[in-house]
Amino acid sequence: MKWQNYFPWKILQRGREYYREGNIDDIIIDGLSLEAYVFGRKLYHVHVKITENHKLAMDCSCPYNATGPCKHLAAALFLAEQEGFFDDERINEFLDKNNKTFIKPSFSASDYDECIFNLAEITSKVCCTEEAYEKAKKLVQQQDVVLTSCDTEENNFYSPDSKTILTARIEGYAFFSNGRYPLKIVFSEDDILAIECSVPRAQFSYVAHWSPEAKKFRFNAYLMAFLFLIDAYIKENNPGDYTSTAGRELLELYSSKPKSLIPAMQKHANARMVQLVPRLELSEDELNLSFKIGRDKLFVVKNIPLLVKEYSFSAEHALGSKDSINFSIEKFTEAADKYYTLLREVVEEDNFRTAENMKYRSYGVPVKSIASGNSILLFGKTLDSFYELASGTKIEVTCKLNDSSKKLILGFRDKNLDVTLILSPDMNKKGVFKGINVECKLPKVYQGSKFAYFADDYYLNRMDIALFNKLQPLLKHSENGKVSLKIGHKDLNRFYYQVLPELGSCAQIIEHDAAVIEKYLQPEVKFSFFLDYQQGKIFCVAKACYGEEQYNLLDALAGNMIAASRDEDKEKQLVELLHYYFNDVDMTELAFVIDKDEDVMWQFLESGVAQLMELGDVNTTDAFQRIKIHNKVNVSVGVSIDGGLMDLSLSISEISLEDLLAIMGSYKNKKKYHRLRNGDFVNITNKAIEELADMFTAMRIAPKCPQGFC
Repeated sequence: MKWQNYFPWKILQRGREYYREGNIDDIIIDGLSLEAYVFGRKLYHVHVKITENHKLAMDCSCPYNATGPCKHLAAALFLAEQEGFFDDERINEFLDKNNKTFIKPSFSASDYDECIFNLAEITSKVCCTEEAYEKAKKLVQQQDVVLTSCDTEENNFYSPDSKTILTARIEGYAFFSNGRYPLKIVFSEDDILAIECSVPRAQFSYVAHWSPEAKKFRFNAYLMAFLFLIDAYIKENNPGDYTSTAGRELLELYSSKPKSLIPAMQKHANARMVQLVPRLELSEDELNLSFKIGRDKLFVVKNIPLLVKEYSFSAEHALGSKDSINFSIEKFTEAADKYYTLLREVVEEDNFRTAENMKYRSYGVPVKSIASGNSILLFGKTLDSFYELASGTKIEVTCKLNDSSKKLILGFRDKNLDVTLILSPDMNKKGVFKGINVECKLPKVYQGSKFAYFADDYYLNRMDIALFNKLQPLLKHSENGKVSLKIGHKDLNRFYYQVLPELGSCAQIIEHDAAVIEKYLQPEVKFSFFLDYQQGKIFCVAKACYGEEQYNLLDALAGNMIAASRDEDKEKQLVELLHYYFNDVDMTELAFVIDKDEDVMWQFLESGVAQLMELGDVNTTDAFQRIKIHNKVNVSVGVSIDGGLMDLSLSISEISLEDLLAIMGSYKNKKKYHRLRNGDFVNITNKAIEELADMFTAMRIAPKCPQGFC
């Protein structure tokens, strides 16, 4: 048993470390169960059991186990493996002892004398418990297991020696807990080649060339019932033929393909058409979709998964106690068929999610079904898809919102939410200003994948998802369609200068007694920067300005008290930026410093200065202004022939030949800049330098950097 497959790689590695460090206090193995105590932050209790279908059921008392198998389980299983807990012969021996009496299917070889596939020989390794055998009979009687297809072909996929053999691939479904789960058996003329059962708590998987050769197959009730159906199908239809692949291709090439004898327009002329009419129910918690079904008179669909099952197998669907729809001869209208397609997709996805959750049920919280009973939960892409289908129509809607319930007929339209925020002073009984009240009215909004949706008295409106995301902080505090919150006076600046501009882009702002609020609103912070260059260093004194009040941004680092009225978030953000560009601070001058590091200095001059200018006022000394960056370099090349020798002359504006050769050396070293002797910087990523370097390479000239220049 490959128990390691149950664990993520990182968890497995941590478990191995715990095992090697001896963190397992005690382990007790009792047949196919084990208990252990593993030290982590505290002592955790571990329990593991090997189930009848060779799966592991595991549990640990640690909090991590709620989200997946943990390192404590992995550590215990490493030790259990050493103790032989996973030995296949031991497991099979215990399973044989623990299980009830096994019986073999009663297929008689003589019943298949004229059949290509002899099920008696094919199932010689199959057995099941008496209980599973009896349950299988009931499953067949109740039609909870169905056979949907049988394909026969010659192939070598399942053959270990690549020999071509005749195979039959039988597929079907099992119905379990309102879900439909695939069944598959592939066999040759004398052996089972592959098995798949996806029913929760009864999963079974086998592929001949991937798994060890099976001595015995212990079938569950669903696979046994499937075998009963296969038995009847083989006896009635004798599937398969010995026509080779080449022979089949020859037949298909020269055989005429049959054409339908029924005119296309009259195929369903006599079929009665069935309506499927949607209804919505809006509540504070969720948006649910239900349906009515019928021809002229409509009935409530009481079980959506069952309806999907009945239609997919052309079965009957009961309408009340006296009438029914026969889907073998009756079809959905064009509009109804689109809704049915949506329902089928939702049910299939729900079945998959349920199966996955059941597979790992020991480790996580159960997943809520989105298609149960008479309705499906609308959200995400399902909600988007429904709106597209229903757009242009009107449907019945039950609104259970704001402590009331009413029925409406709603259409569909694209319209963003109109929001009005009302701001008013919040004063105590003595008339002291406490802050502001923020109020607005917001309907219940339902989130799709690409859009969001809200209802009014006439429409279900589709709104921009970006607007929904901006309003989300308000929407989650909406009660009965109203939002009411308070902003204290200490957070007033932050709200007005950071939050309100964002909300103002998607809502109308109305201020009551604005003059009162303005008295307590501090000026918005502005920043100023003073740049200087001294003794090879760049200095920056950064200040936060609130009206006439100015504060150095290094106040906090210097241990100075920070006034409560200051915008601490914005100041911290700017300090982080300055630390990014400057590699030191001078606490005497309360200045940020670049200390003779040319790479850091280049980065600041090339992009940092421009960024500071976007954030505030920048003032500089003459010494700083004298530091130049030459972004555009003009190079001229002269060539002459003298005495059979080529004379090459180079000149560059404002730069000596020696500096030019040094620049080429920096370019060769893949630097973005070169610093001249006078302290200026040259941007050497420009096209002129690149073309000059290409010319040197083509002419095999190796520029030599003069001593002291590089």
